[in-house]
Amino acid sequence: MNLIGRDPGAVLCLDASSVSRRHAEIVVTEKGVSLRDLGSKNGTFRGETRVSDEVTLSDGDEIRIGTVRVQFRAAARDSTVTASGGSSAP
Repeated sequence: MNLIGRDPGAVLCLDASSVSRRHAEIVVTEKGVSLRDLGSKNGTFRGETRVSDEVTLSDGDEIRIGTVRVQFRAAARDSTVTASGGSSAP
């Protein structure tokens, strides 16, 4: 679980009065990434739609946690590519 909220232990800690301590969570599985509201008072939104059930996230989606807007960015799953050229250590 990737907790979003005012809780200092949250993966995404948002210090705003409209954000609950345990506001929402991002769930990562082999099938993809989703967002779930945890019964927050001021709501969780993907775009302009309030999240009532778990919703799938895509790279670039805007998420609103209470009144705080953030953008979801999916990390690339590609392996590191070794740059060619340059000097090498002896």
